Amino acid sequence: RELDDRLDEPWDVFTARVARARQRLMTMRGKVLAVSSAGPIARCAQAALGCNDEKTVSLNIGLRNTAISEFRTRDGRWDMQIWNMLPHLSAPTDHEVVTYY
Repeated sequence: RELDDRLDEPWDVFTARVARARQRLMTMRGKVLAVSSAGPIARCAQAALGCNDEKTVSLNIGLRNTAISEFRTRDGRWDMQIWNMLPHLSAPTDHEVVTYY
């Protein structure tokens, strides 16, 4: 699969916007719930894992709708703790409602 290349926002502008949001999250104390789409979540994973843009796009496409990912900060570092989990859709009958991208 490929992402649509006709976007209103250039990749570098999107990257900077997500980085600013991530930096703001890193300054917050306690637990913070942030709800977002796959693109920013994949960029947050990229920051934690240090992977390239190509792998980040792959992470983006692989995210399941309504999935939970968890990030934490430690000593000024951004770390990924949980990725792409669906504990709220764990019943066998829930598998048919899981969607991607």
